[in-house]
Amino acid sequence: TMGWGVDESQTFPAILERKTGMKALNAGIPSYGTAREMLLLDRLDTSSLKYLVIQHCNNDIDENISFVNNNYKLQLTPFPVYKAAMKSYELSRKYFPGKNFLMISQIWMKQQVNRVYPLFKFSETYSTAFDAKEQAAYFLKILLRFREKLKNVKIIVSNIDIYKYHDNKFSEELSRQIQEDPHAREMKNIVVVNSTSELLNKDYFILDYHINASGHEKVADKLLPAIDVMK
Repeated sequence: TMGWGVDESQTFPAILERKTGMKALNAGIPSYGTAREMLLLDRLDTSSLKYLVIQHCNNDIDENISFVNNNYKLQLTPFPVYKAAMKSYELSRKYFPGKNFLMISQIWMKQQVNRVYPLFKFSETYSTAFDAKEQAAYFLKILLRFREKLKNVKIIVSNIDIYKYHDNKFSEELSRQIQEDPHAREMKNIVVVNSTSELLNKDYFILDYHINASGHEKVADKLLPAIDVMK
């Protein structure tokens, strides 16, 4: 949602703002799971809020499980773990002339070799196995925890992930669980949109698993009918 690698004007919140004529606040923050996204609402002025678009991602699950199992409270990361993560991040961010060219060339060459023989295994930025049922269950638990705050807001849930998981069943599973949960059915203000069904490999960055400008355009087009229907 933040629009990693694209201009602010190219993000799907900005596109939705232009196409609907309504003011949009892009509150996307890197690494935030559903738990912190909901807690963020306490720090924002939501007095005029009409629509809330929530983007779910596969790697939200660790934070969401921890939050629910800790009586809906965030747990602090142990300092040694935090320090190690920061060191790793700083190393990956260091730039030297030709860095991106060398990285892209390396990936391209491995892909060409793999066409002949699957010699190289490409690593993922995270390896959490995608269990749509579990992902949806914890997402819904958190959403229902904040249902009083969201009772007058139209909620649109989307799912954007790395290309490997772009055809997951999260949207279908969440829709099913909403229909089976009496508290969720009472809300009557949740719409689930499969915003990734038309995303292709070219809609993602080469050196990164975030969607590029064309990906944001497609996501906005998927979300737009949900806003129109809810007006």
